[in-house]
Amino acid sequence: MTMKAIIAITGATGFIARQLQKHYSDRFEFILISHKSNQSSYSFDDIKANPMLLSKAVAVIHLSGANIGDKRWSEKRKQEILDSRIKTTKLLVSILNQLPNKPDLLCASAIGIYPEDNQIYSEYAKLDYNHYTNFSEEITKKWESSTFGYSGRVVNMRFGVVLSGYGGALDKILLPFKLGVGSGISDGSWPFCYISIIDLCNAIGFLIDKRDITGAINLVSPEIIRYKDLINAISQVYKKRCWFNLPKFVIKLLFGQMGGELLLSGQKVVPMKLQEQNFKFTHSNIESCLKDIKLARI
Repeated sequence: MTMKAIIAITGATGFIARQLQKHYSDRFEFILISHKSNQSSYSFDDIKANPMLLSKAVAVIHLSGANIGDKRWSEKRKQEILDSRIKTTKLLVSILNQLPNKPDLLCASAIGIYPEDNQIYSEYAKLDYNHYTNFSEEITKKWESSTFGYSGRVVNMRFGVVLSGYGGALDKILLPFKLGVGSGISDGSWPFCYISIIDLCNAIGFLIDKRDITGAINLVSPEIIRYKDLINAISQVYKKRCWFNLPKFVIKLLFGQMGGELLLSGQKVVPMKLQEQNFKFTHSNIESCLKDIKLARI
């Protein structure tokens, strides 16, 4: 019987981690790491005390981090968001550097690292890691910088908005439509770069296999759409009318800076490295993605 490769996942109770475990249950054996240990997972304190718990892992998928869209960004909340990513990443790097055989480190990041202008960005864009124009840039640049001290292979996975029917941002966008009062936001003219949960899981497995790929990877669909294209596609697929568009000032009033950065702006990003490696996307357009979500396939 073929032995399963061992993969460690931090942030093990999160939406993406749960989907990865489900997707790869037949292929990988998982070491789960959460903030608190229990019968099924270790804590960061456990692996700090005994780094050899990770000695047989071929890769560590680092997904720990407070949900950036969970609540308004007070100064205290911003610090929690930063600490939950940077402190755990630095701790993980120091633990993994102690191992004789270095597992690959696949660390979450986000396309918020790119500027919010009309240019199209690939992984080859030059970025200044010491300069931030907004909080999204600060999070991602500090997060990625925290991996630079690792002596093994590092992949910085820059996620777009992950779309699934089982969690994530789409739940909140779909809710008004399911209640019969579908709504968009303003003119919806800003970019909306997404990836289906199936493509995300497949891409992470692809990155584990393709060990010559290192550094930044954009995990987004090849299709660049606008937020209004998403709303129009939802209306068509779910056969629900979009009755009105919320003005921008309402979003800013309700959600403050978080609303401005996460709901009213976006970046144009392409998955150039995945395309160069001939990765096959299951959902390369928003309609096919939403149809599979509606049928509860993803």
